[in-house]
Amino acid sequence: MKTDFTRKNKVSGLSSRIMKSVRARGRGAVFTWKDFAVFGKPDAIRQTLARLVRRGMLRRVARGIYDWPSTVASLGITVAPDVLAVVQAVARRDGARIQPDGARAANQLGLSTQVPARDSFRSTGHAHRIAVGNRVIDVRTGSARLMAAAGGGAGALVIAALGYLGRRDIDADDIARLQRILAPDDKAALRRAAPVTYRWMRPILLKIAA
Repeated sequence: MKTDFTRKNKVSGLSSRIMKSVRARGRGAVFTWKDFAVFGKPDAIRQTLARLVRRGMLRRVARGIYDWPSTVASLGITVAPDVLAVVQAVARRDGARIQPDGARAANQLGLSTQVPARDSFRSTGHAHRIAVGNRVIDVRTGSARLMAAAGGGAGALVIAALGYLGRRDIDADDIARLQRILAPDDKAALRRAAPVTYRWMRPILLKIAA
């Protein structure tokens, strides 16, 4: 009995620590077991997450991926998980850096009006295809040259967008636009990344960062 009581206390304690961490992140937070690695052994954390899902305290959005879902109380609905948050959780688990695929990056920066039909990202880690409900998120391994500023804010978007558009589709107006919208830190990231990107891309990056 004492052994069962001790085990139940450990389980309850682990659940409490995990939920405290989850609440600190706020509604909509997405995570994997790795985000709670400091609390115990991997198997114990996975089992506890599964238990919290069964209790309705957390939601399993994909294999090994969970969230504390946001809700709209007035409509009585639960909001779908944020795609970027899902990809970032997987990246943290794998110790990888990620950035949107080139087409999405170009659209976000206003360099293209084309809206990508699929959720696609590049990663410094392994490739993944993540099914979230009826939605599929593609995470592909990116080349070192395209991932030179990955995880570094808008600088990563610029490199991804240039890689997608190519040197012939970037004009002076595009460069001027990027000069206006990028923060000093993003421009500094481009200067650091320029030496390890494609040769044709380097002078363009340095112009943008000037």
